[in-house]
Amino acid sequence: MKQLLKRIRSRFHNDILAELSTMQDQQNSLLHELKNPPDSTALYNINKVYKALADEISRNLFWGRLQMNITGDINYFFDSLLKMPLNILKSENDRNTDNCLVFLQNYNGNHKGKFIIFAERQHNGRIKWYYELFKKYNIEPYGIYSPKTDFLPQIPLPLINEKEFQNAMKDSTIFLIERSHLPQTQALYNKFPNATFIQCYTRIGTQYFDKDIIQPIQNEVFVDAGAYGLKNSRRFVEWTSGEYSDIHAFEPDKKNYKNCLKILKNPQNNFDSQKIKLVQKGLYDKSATISFNMNKRKSTISDDGILTIKTIALDKYMKNQENPPTFIKMDVEGAELAALKGAKETIKRHRPRLAICIYHKPEDILDIPLYILSLVPDYKLYIRHYTTWKIETVLYCI
Repeated sequence: MKQLLKRIRSRFHNDILAELSTMQDQQNSLLHELKNPPDSTALYNINKVYKALADEISRNLFWGRLQMNITGDINYFFDSLLKMPLNILKSENDRNTDNCLVFLQNYNGNHKGKFIIFAERQHNGRIKWYYELFKKYNIEPYGIYSPKTDFLPQIPLPLINEKEFQNAMKDSTIFLIERSHLPQTQALYNKFPNATFIQCYTRIGTQYFDKDIIQPIQNEVFVDAGAYGLKNSRRFVEWTSGEYSDIHAFEPDKKNYKNCLKILKNPQNNFDSQKIKLVQKGLYDKSATISFNMNKRKSTISDDGILTIKTIALDKYMKNQENPPTFIKMDVEGAELAALKGAKETIKRHRPRLAICIYHKPEDILDIPLYILSLVPDYKLYIRHYTTWKIETVLYCI
């Protein structure tokens, strides 16, 4: 599918997608007009996924993400995010602060005071994109402030010093490029409690446990593929109010695995040790030892990885378990399709609800839903997105 996406990009760019979005009733005639069979196959697959999506929000996000993946232009995806209902765009944080998507939906051009960008780290690509986004709404920031003395922004804005920044806080709106939960962001909140902050990079909604899509059932059995720090396993416990059968948490990285063990031993985390199994393996399409890379932000399977991890197919693992899974969540840094292939029989036989990340690879937006539909054709598909940036897009299969 990756090669097919490249062909679409080179031959049709966004024009064919724009045409498709207004020609849903003319797909068959449009297919006959395409001379290249692989591209026709790709177009057929696009249509197949589109028709399986259960609501307009999902279809809107699908088109936006697909066009971004094909053209490389992030604006397509953000245009789709800005069309989402305001209640869905609400930030997941402990402060009554708008995020940039909510702010831009409500912005009418009437504003008193200055706009200032705050960034501590050198996110030049992200800073540049947000700056261009603001310009589309006729917002011209006064300047950019960073506490780092070696900060060099690649945008045509002046760097302002700390004194000027503090003096401007009373009547300025501050666009925060940093994540809302980071210490430097929280310190800024505490130092200026009455200032107006707009979060440009934050989480929105409730990822994996979206109440508008999925509700807990009796005797839930949760598969947490990519457990990391067990955050989503803890959310699962809260989501079910502690009424569940089992959790199977897979975390292949040695350091993360040891951290998970410590978390499980901490009684404040409310885990029932009899109900959770922590497995130091990654889910994949087979049992193997594979190369692996890790940094502070993410871990990825890679042929030139400096570490190794052990993997297992979910089908093989579940043969030794009493209860089949009712809910499978996967965030495995680009290995989602392989992990799904390793869960083929489990999915076909037991039809668990799925929450699968589809943002790590450009082709995932098509390959993953197509594969899942080949196993269970009557799944209802939903797509939701959970940040104000291009990461954390999730496919639900219900």
